[in-house]
Amino acid sequence: MGEGDGLQALQLAWKEVYKEELSQELLAQFIHKDLGEIVLIGENRYNQAVYWVAAGHSKDIMIQGWADLWPLLNDSITNWEVIES
Repeated sequence: MGEGDGLQALQLAWKEVYKEELSQELLAQFIHKDLGEIVLIGENRYNQAVYWVAAGHSKDIMIQGWADLWPLLNDSITNWEVIES
């Protein structure tokens, strides 16, 4: 989860999944995503899904919203690892 445009968090997530730098061509595709849009990057070496989201300047509000939403979906924030950059 990255503040602002989230590009640093995106690059870290991409490298965790694919073990290489994100190309400029792919980076350009992500730049146009809406703030708050959750994007599946892939699976890491532990077979865990890795997602990326640019939170703008509302990261704390977004985390609290997820914590409130997940129980409605029979899930819990304790089942997720939020990595901030």
